[in-house]
Amino acid sequence: MSGASTPIRADLQLGAVHDHGSNNPVAQASIGFAINETWSVEALACISLMFFREGNLDSGSHLFDRALGVRAVATLPLGERWNLAAGLGVAQFRDEVGNGTEWSARQSRMSPLVSLSANYLVGRRWTMGVEVSSFTQAHTATVGLRAGRRF
Repeated sequence: MSGASTPIRADLQLGAVHDHGSNNPVAQASIGFAINETWSVEALACISLMFFREGNLDSGSHLFDRALGVRAVATLPLGERWNLAAGLGVAQFRDEVGNGTEWSARQSRMSPLVSLSANYLVGRRWTMGVEVSSFTQAHTATVGLRAGRRF
């Protein structure tokens, strides 16, 4: 996917997170640096869009809160405008765990992060695509539509 004047890119993704049997909306933002046409590195932040919810969490139930991480991404061109990108990294994952009271406990842990996306070059600098990611240690997966800009 050539055409970008610098190796910097920013992406925004909106989708859903599947966490311990429940689905909730999430947003993810990332900033990346292309080392070459195949390899890049990214920093990302994924946050739940469930700012308000009704009621308490049942004891032992989980609700995704956020994840901050880094990943290495390998890109495979599939023609002039399409590519597949696979990522491998690590993220600090946080979720809320119900304890049967009015307030939930927050639980943080490190988790491997794996991802796969299909992307389409819309214009000289803009891309659109779909991404599936998994925070494997947390048994959590996200899927979403993404848009990106190359700078």
